[in-house]
Amino acid sequence: MNSLLLATRRILGGVLFRSVAGRRITNGERRVYWRALQHQARTRAQRRASVPLSATRYFVHIPKTAGMSIHAFLGACEPGGPGAPEFFDRFFPRDLIADLESARRCTVFSGHFLGYLDPLLGRPSRKATVLRDPVERAISDYAHKRRATTLRPIPVDWHRPLRELLDDPVAGGSLVNVQARWLAALADDPVWLGLPEMPTSMSDDALLDRARAGLARIEIVGVYDQLPEFLGRLAVAWGLRAPAQIPRTNIGHSRRDLEITDDERDRLRELNRVDYALYDEVAASLRASPPTAPEQHG
Repeated sequence: MNSLLLATRRILGGVLFRSVAGRRITNGERRVYWRALQHQARTRAQRRASVPLSATRYFVHIPKTAGMSIHAFLGACEPGGPGAPEFFDRFFPRDLIADLESARRCTVFSGHFLGYLDPLLGRPSRKATVLRDPVERAISDYAHKRRATTLRPIPVDWHRPLRELLDDPVAGGSLVNVQARWLAALADDPVWLGLPEMPTSMSDDALLDRARAGLARIEIVGVYDQLPEFLGRLAVAWGLRAPAQIPRTNIGHSRRDLEITDDERDRLRELNRVDYALYDEVAASLRASPPTAPEQHG
Protein backbone atom coordinates (compact mmCIF):
# COMPACT_ATOMS: atom_id res chain seq x y z
CA MET A 1 0.00 0.00 0.00
CA ASN A 2 1.17 3.54 -0.73
CA SER A 3 3.40 4.71 2.11
CA LEU A 4 1.96 8.22 1.95
CA LEU A 5 -1.52 6.82 2.42
CA LEU A 6 -0.39 4.78 5.41
CA ALA A 7 1.29 7.81 6.95
CA THR A 8 -1.81 9.89 6.36
CA ARG A 9 -4.01 7.34 8.07
CA ARG A 10 -1.72 7.21 11.09
CA ILE A 11 -1.97 10.93 11.72
CA LEU A 12 -5.66 11.26 10.82
CA GLY A 13 -7.65 13.10 13.48
CA GLY A 14 -4.64 15.16 14.49
CA VAL A 15 -2.14 17.09 12.44
CA LEU A 16 -3.74 16.38 9.06
CA PHE A 17 -7.23 17.51 9.98
CA ARG A 18 -6.01 20.71 11.52
CA SER A 19 -3.60 21.45 8.72
CA VAL A 20 -6.38 21.48 6.12
CA ALA A 21 -9.07 23.07 8.27
CA GLY A 22 -8.16 26.60 7.23
CA ARG A 23 -7.35 26.07 3.58
CA ARG A 24 -8.48 24.26 0.47
CA ILE A 25 -7.23 20.75 -0.14
CA THR A 26 -4.86 20.64 -3.08
CA ASN A 27 -5.44 18.38 -6.05
CA GLY A 28 -2.53 16.21 -5.00
CA GLU A 29 -3.98 15.68 -1.52
CA ARG A 30 -7.55 14.87 -2.50
CA ARG A 31 -7.44 11.14 -3.09
CA VAL A 32 -5.22 10.41 -0.09
CA TYR A 33 -7.32 12.60 2.18
CA TRP A 34 -10.58 10.99 1.07
CA ARG A 35 -9.27 7.47 1.51
CA ALA A 36 -8.01 8.45 4.93
CA LEU A 37 -11.47 9.72 5.88
CA GLN A 38 -13.01 6.46 4.75
CA HIS A 39 -10.46 4.52 6.78
CA GLN A 40 -11.23 6.58 9.85
CA ALA A 41 -14.96 6.06 9.38
CA ARG A 42 -14.58 2.30 9.29
CA THR A 43 -12.23 2.28 12.27
CA ARG A 44 -14.48 4.48 14.40
CA ALA A 45 -17.60 2.50 13.52
CA GLN A 46 -15.92 -0.76 14.47
CA ARG A 47 -14.50 0.66 17.69
CA ARG A 48 -17.70 2.02 19.16
CA ALA A 49 -21.23 2.97 18.18
CA SER A 50 -22.29 5.46 20.87
CA VAL A 51 -25.12 6.82 18.70
CA PRO A 52 -27.66 4.55 16.96
CA LEU A 53 -26.83 4.41 13.28
CA SER A 54 -30.31 5.47 12.21
CA ALA A 55 -30.41 8.48 14.55
CA THR A 56 -28.19 10.96 12.71
CA ARG A 57 -30.01 13.48 10.55
CA TYR A 58 -28.31 15.82 8.08
CA PHE A 59 -29.83 18.72 6.18
CA VAL A 60 -27.62 19.23 3.12
CA HIS A 61 -27.53 23.00 2.77
CA ILE A 62 -27.09 24.05 -0.84
CA PRO A 63 -26.35 27.81 -0.97
CA LYS A 64 -29.28 30.18 -1.51
CA THR A 65 -32.03 27.60 -1.02
CA ALA A 66 -33.43 28.88 2.34
CA GLY A 67 -30.87 26.81 4.22
CA MET A 68 -30.36 29.30 7.03
CA SER A 69 -34.10 29.36 7.75
CA ILE A 70 -34.12 25.57 7.85
CA HIS A 71 -31.06 25.62 10.12
CA ALA A 72 -32.94 27.95 12.50
CA PHE A 73 -36.03 25.72 12.29
CA LEU A 74 -34.05 22.61 13.25
CA GLY A 75 -32.39 24.46 16.10
CA ALA A 76 -35.80 25.52 17.44
CA CYS A 77 -37.47 22.11 17.18
CA GLU A 78 -38.14 19.92 20.17
CA PRO A 79 -37.45 16.20 20.14
CA GLY A 80 -40.52 14.22 19.25
CA GLY A 81 -39.55 11.06 21.04
CA PRO A 82 -36.97 9.35 23.26
CA GLY A 83 -33.32 10.15 22.74
CA ALA A 84 -33.32 13.95 22.44
CA PRO A 85 -31.35 14.93 19.33
CA GLU A 86 -28.45 17.27 19.98
CA PHE A 87 -28.13 19.96 17.34
CA PHE A 88 -24.70 20.80 15.89
CA ASP A 89 -25.02 24.56 15.46
CA ARG A 90 -22.19 25.10 12.99
CA PHE A 91 -21.95 24.85 9.24
CA PHE A 92 -18.65 23.76 7.66
CA PRO A 93 -16.32 20.75 7.51
CA ARG A 94 -13.67 22.76 9.36
CA ASP A 95 -16.14 23.12 12.26
CA LEU A 96 -16.50 19.35 12.44
CA ILE A 97 -12.75 18.90 12.31
CA ALA A 98 -12.14 21.48 15.03
CA ASP A 99 -14.53 19.83 17.49
CA LEU A 100 -14.92 16.29 16.21
CA GLU A 101 -15.62 14.56 19.51
CA SER A 102 -18.43 16.97 20.38
CA ALA A 103 -19.83 16.62 16.87
CA ARG A 104 -19.98 12.86 17.22
CA ARG A 105 -22.31 13.26 20.22
CA CYS A 106 -24.77 15.25 18.09
CA THR A 107 -27.51 13.73 15.99
CA VAL A 108 -28.90 16.69 13.99
CA PHE A 109 -26.71 18.54 11.48
CA SER A 110 -27.40 21.32 9.02
CA GLY A 111 -24.74 22.85 6.88
CA HIS A 112 -22.27 22.77 4.01
CA PHE A 113 -20.69 19.45 5.00
CA LEU A 114 -20.85 17.95 1.50
CA GLY A 115 -19.88 14.27 1.67
CA TYR A 116 -17.61 14.78 4.69
CA LEU A 117 -20.17 14.26 7.43
CA ASP A 118 -20.66 10.50 7.37
CA PRO A 119 -16.93 9.64 7.14
CA LEU A 120 -16.03 12.11 9.88
CA LEU A 121 -18.74 10.84 12.22
CA GLY A 122 -18.05 7.22 11.34
CA ARG A 123 -21.75 6.47 10.79
CA PRO A 124 -24.39 7.04 8.11
CA SER A 125 -26.92 9.86 8.24
CA ARG A 126 -30.49 10.31 7.07
CA LYS A 127 -30.39 13.22 4.64
CA ALA A 128 -32.69 15.99 3.45
CA THR A 129 -32.27 18.96 1.13
CA VAL A 130 -34.12 21.69 -0.73
CA LEU A 131 -33.78 22.61 -4.39
CA ARG A 132 -34.63 25.97 -5.93
CA ASP A 133 -35.45 27.18 -9.42
CA PRO A 134 -31.90 27.33 -10.82
CA VAL A 135 -32.17 30.78 -12.42
CA GLU A 136 -33.61 32.29 -9.23
CA ARG A 137 -30.96 30.55 -7.14
CA ALA A 138 -28.16 31.86 -9.35
CA ILE A 139 -29.49 35.43 -9.30
CA SER A 140 -29.85 35.26 -5.51
CA ASP A 141 -26.26 34.03 -5.23
CA TYR A 142 -25.08 36.80 -7.55
CA ALA A 143 -26.90 39.41 -5.45
CA HIS A 144 -25.49 37.96 -2.24
CA LYS A 145 -21.92 38.08 -3.51
CA ARG A 146 -22.35 41.67 -4.67
CA ARG A 147 -23.50 42.64 -1.16
CA ALA A 148 -21.00 40.56 0.77
CA THR A 149 -18.02 42.31 2.31
CA THR A 150 -16.19 39.16 3.42
CA LEU A 151 -15.96 36.34 0.92
CA ARG A 152 -13.25 33.75 0.71
CA PRO A 153 -10.40 35.02 -1.45
CA ILE A 154 -11.59 34.18 -4.96
CA PRO A 155 -10.37 36.66 -7.60
CA VAL A 156 -13.78 37.71 -8.90
CA ASP A 157 -15.25 41.19 -9.19
CA TRP A 158 -18.89 40.42 -8.46
CA HIS A 159 -19.93 43.94 -9.40
CA ARG A 160 -19.36 43.14 -13.06
CA PRO A 161 -22.49 42.56 -15.17
CA LEU A 162 -23.91 39.08 -14.89
CA ARG A 163 -23.41 38.37 -18.61
CA GLU A 164 -19.65 38.86 -18.14
CA LEU A 165 -19.47 36.67 -15.04
CA LEU A 166 -21.17 33.80 -16.83
CA ASP A 167 -18.20 33.63 -19.19
CA ASP A 168 -15.71 33.75 -16.30
CA PRO A 169 -14.53 30.17 -15.54
CA VAL A 170 -14.21 30.94 -11.82
CA ALA A 171 -17.34 33.02 -11.24
CA GLY A 172 -19.39 30.75 -13.46
CA GLY A 173 -18.68 27.88 -11.10
CA SER A 174 -20.89 29.61 -8.50
CA LEU A 175 -23.72 30.24 -10.94
CA VAL A 176 -23.91 27.15 -13.15
CA ASN A 177 -25.33 23.75 -12.09
CA VAL A 178 -24.39 24.40 -8.47
CA GLN A 179 -27.17 22.20 -7.10
CA ALA A 180 -26.05 19.28 -9.24
CA ARG A 181 -22.48 19.73 -8.03
CA TRP A 182 -23.52 19.73 -4.38
CA LEU A 183 -25.55 16.58 -4.88
CA ALA A 184 -22.67 14.93 -6.73
CA ALA A 185 -20.43 15.82 -3.79
CA LEU A 186 -22.36 13.31 -1.66
CA ALA A 187 -20.79 10.50 -3.68
CA ASP A 188 -17.62 8.83 -2.41
CA ASP A 189 -15.46 10.31 -5.13
CA PRO A 190 -12.36 12.40 -4.41
CA VAL A 191 -12.95 14.53 -7.50
CA TRP A 192 -15.56 16.44 -5.46
CA LEU A 193 -13.36 17.18 -2.49
CA GLY A 194 -12.87 20.90 -2.18
CA LEU A 195 -15.55 23.31 -3.33
CA PRO A 196 -18.35 21.80 -5.42
CA GLU A 197 -18.84 25.06 -7.28
CA MET A 198 -15.39 24.67 -8.79
CA PRO A 199 -15.42 24.34 -12.58
CA THR A 200 -15.34 20.77 -13.85
CA SER A 201 -14.61 19.19 -17.19
CA MET A 202 -17.35 16.61 -16.59
CA SER A 203 -19.99 16.52 -19.30
CA ASP A 204 -23.59 17.48 -18.53
CA ASP A 205 -24.71 13.87 -18.93
CA ALA A 206 -22.03 12.58 -16.54
CA LEU A 207 -22.77 15.32 -14.01
CA LEU A 208 -26.49 14.53 -14.16
CA ASP A 209 -25.82 10.85 -13.54
CA ARG A 210 -23.57 11.71 -10.60
CA ALA A 211 -26.06 14.18 -9.16
CA ARG A 212 -28.91 11.67 -9.45
CA ALA A 213 -26.77 9.18 -7.53
CA GLY A 214 -26.33 11.78 -4.79
CA LEU A 215 -30.03 12.64 -4.84
CA ALA A 216 -30.88 8.97 -4.40
CA ARG A 217 -29.09 9.09 -1.02
CA ILE A 218 -31.44 11.79 0.24
CA GLU A 219 -34.54 10.74 2.13
CA ILE A 220 -36.53 13.99 1.98
CA VAL A 221 -36.30 16.53 -0.85
CA GLY A 222 -38.27 19.76 -1.05
CA VAL A 223 -38.42 22.86 -3.20
CA TYR A 224 -37.83 26.44 -2.13
CA ASP A 225 -41.33 27.64 -3.03
CA GLN A 226 -42.96 25.00 -0.80
CA LEU A 227 -40.89 25.45 2.34
CA PRO A 228 -43.70 24.91 4.91
CA GLU A 229 -44.65 21.60 3.28
CA PHE A 230 -41.01 20.50 3.27
CA LEU A 231 -40.59 21.39 6.95
CA GLY A 232 -43.75 19.46 7.76
CA ARG A 233 -42.45 16.32 6.12
CA LEU A 234 -39.07 16.83 7.74
CA ALA A 235 -40.50 17.17 11.25
CA VAL A 236 -42.66 14.06 10.85
CA ALA A 237 -39.94 11.89 9.33
CA TRP A 238 -37.28 13.00 11.81
CA GLY A 239 -39.50 12.86 14.90
CA LEU A 240 -39.27 16.56 15.76
CA ARG A 241 -41.91 18.94 17.08
CA ALA A 242 -41.93 22.20 15.14
CA PRO A 243 -41.80 25.60 16.87
CA ALA A 244 -44.92 27.75 16.99
CA GLN A 245 -43.57 29.91 14.18
CA ILE A 246 -41.29 28.93 11.35
CA PRO A 247 -38.19 31.14 11.60
CA ARG A 248 -36.96 32.94 8.50
CA THR A 249 -33.38 34.12 8.56
CA ASN A 250 -30.82 35.46 6.11
CA ILE A 251 -33.57 36.70 3.81
CA GLY A 252 -31.97 38.52 0.91
CA HIS A 253 -32.51 42.22 0.39
CA SER A 254 -34.57 43.38 -2.53
CA ARG A 255 -33.04 42.55 -5.88
CA ARG A 256 -34.74 45.45 -7.62
CA ASP A 257 -31.39 47.23 -7.89
CA LEU A 258 -30.11 44.38 -10.07
CA GLU A 259 -30.61 44.79 -13.77
CA ILE A 260 -31.02 41.23 -14.98
CA THR A 261 -31.89 41.20 -18.65
CA ASP A 262 -34.06 38.66 -20.43
CA ASP A 263 -31.00 37.57 -22.36
CA GLU A 264 -29.11 36.93 -19.12
CA ARG A 265 -32.00 34.89 -17.76
CA ASP A 266 -32.12 32.88 -20.96
CA ARG A 267 -28.38 32.31 -20.75
CA LEU A 268 -28.66 31.17 -17.13
CA ARG A 269 -31.42 28.74 -18.06
CA GLU A 270 -29.32 27.35 -20.89
CA LEU A 271 -26.21 26.94 -18.73
CA ASN A 272 -28.12 25.33 -15.84
CA ARG A 273 -29.57 22.47 -17.88
CA VAL A 274 -28.47 19.84 -15.38
CA ASP A 275 -29.91 21.72 -12.42
CA TYR A 276 -33.21 22.12 -14.26
CA ALA A 277 -33.38 18.42 -15.06
CA LEU A 278 -33.03 17.64 -11.33
CA TYR A 279 -35.33 20.42 -10.19
CA ASP A 280 -38.07 19.46 -12.64
CA GLU A 281 -37.88 15.80 -11.58
CA VAL A 282 -38.21 16.71 -7.91
CA ALA A 283 -41.03 19.21 -8.54
CA ALA A 284 -42.97 16.65 -10.57
CA SER A 285 -42.56 14.07 -7.81
CA LEU A 286 -43.83 16.51 -5.20
CA ARG A 287 -46.87 17.41 -7.30
CA ALA A 288 -47.82 13.75 -7.17
CA SER A 289 -47.63 13.69 -3.34
CA PRO A 290 -50.00 15.45 -0.90
CA PRO A 291 -48.38 18.23 1.20
CA THR A 292 -47.94 17.97 4.96
CA ALA A 293 -48.07 20.97 7.29
CA PRO A 294 -45.59 21.17 10.20
CA GLU A 295 -46.81 19.96 13.57
CA GLN A 296 -47.17 23.06 15.73
CA HIS A 297 -47.24 23.41 19.49
CA GLY A 298 -47.83 26.21 21.91
